[in-house]
Amino acid sequence: MSTRIQAGDVIEIPTRQGLAYAQVTHIRKPDGPLIAVLPGFFSARPKDWTWVAAATPRFRVFFPAAHAVSRKIVSRVANCPLSPEVARFPVLRCAGFVDRNGVEHDWWLW
Repeated sequence: MSTRIQAGDVIEIPTRQGLAYAQVTHIRKPDGPLIAVLPGFFSARPKDWTWVAAATPRFRVFFPAAHAVSRKIVSRVANCPLSPEVARFPVLRCAGFVDRNGVEHDWWLW
């Protein structure tokens, strides 16, 4: 597989607790791929990926998936249809003004 990332790609993330999975849901410039981190840890790669469309994501985050795949930090293992829940772009929260002490004084929703 090439390192080109597209919506629906499932990436495998090795962790100390086992294999974790995330699905690329959107690709926005200049932010890059938005991934939905899926619940659970696995001792081996699943053979059936139908659970991905039914899973409620633990959280979503922008992640440089193509770079991580090309550096073999994560692996692209499947491409699955997006569920209606993850196909809609979510409302995201972003820190606004942060003072010198690292305290956020407001938040932006977008």
